[in-house]
Amino acid sequence: MRRIYFGGQFRFKYKDCTLEALAQDYRSKILGNKDLLWINRPECGYANITDDVQYGGPFYFYDQINGDTVVKVESSSIEQATDCIFVLSNDDAPGTVTEIVQATMLHKNVYIFYEWKDIPEDEVTTTYRSNLWYAITFAALGNNIQWCQGYKTYNDAVDACIEIFKHNFLNK
Repeated sequence: MRRIYFGGQFRFKYKDCTLEALAQDYRSKILGNKDLLWINRPECGYANITDDVQYGGPFYFYDQINGDTVVKVESSSIEQATDCIFVLSNDDAPGTVTEIVQATMLHKNVYIFYEWKDIPEDEVTTTYRSNLWYAITFAALGNNIQWCQGYKTYNDAVDACIEIFKHNFLNK
């Protein structure tokens, strides 16, 4: 059984969360079901995608809990995951960096799809042209990275992730 954690920030403000907002999140596009993100599941920590694959978070149930609980629940979700997938934009939050580092330190299978950024060579020399280049490099050095690729736009990264997810996890 594979349990997937889809890291990265939600692309809306927490007070603006609706099922319509969740439908626009990359996780909904990959899973094909926005309801998997909304359901309050901290007690079980997963939702079945297929008989062999489970969605392990994050879940959007935070309107009733505090930030400390969010970190504990999401950290536990990463611990229970077999695979951690990250679709990153150039404005991802520090929490995303922590998720990448945690997944790497726990030797999870890590997949990173990131929005490419034109960073001047005199600013930093790195293979991973992203605002999150340090975390991406750290993951790549951890030897458990399964996929790491930059894309021209965030939407291109989402589309690539959908294809890899279908192929690697759903056998489509």
